[in-house]
Amino acid sequence: MQPSYIEVVQRVSASLGCSPTSAQVAAYFDKHDKLRHLRDQFLVPKIADLPPSDLSLVDGTQECIYLAGNSLGLQPKMAQKYLEEELEKWAKMGVHGHTLGSRPWAWAEENIEGLMANVVVSSHDVAQPQVKCCSDKSSCHVGQLENKKKSVLVEY
Repeated sequence: MQPSYIEVVQRVSASLGCSPTSAQVAAYFDKHDKLRHLRDQFLVPKIADLPPSDLSLVDGTQECIYLAGNSLGLQPKMAQKYLEEELEKWAKMGVHGHTLGSRPWAWAEENIEGLMANVVVSSHDVAQPQVKCCSDKSSCHVGQLENKKKSVLVEY
């Protein structure tokens, strides 16, 4: 059985001789994060660009600490390029963009399944089209797994 996150943090903080809430422990986990390289694929806002920032207290040229992941999250660096490509296709092809080009709009959900399988699960069969419903207080995700069991994930 793997140790809990709390046990891992306590073990690391003990080995570093500091509090589990110290910047030293955070820096350790940042340094050893296997997904750290993915950070370079996103645009992180600068402190000076965010309201309300008191530049007498902070360095406005530094990247902000972004904790709004359940909203839009950070913008992927490639998002603008892809949007411009699709807008150009729309301008040139009009309605035919639904079925033509490298990313036909009509089949967008089919194209994403294999990509999402690599991100969230291990099998393409599991990443099937799913239903998502949201309200102002909760988010509910309903899907069907490969073994035909239904799953529901609710966030508050």
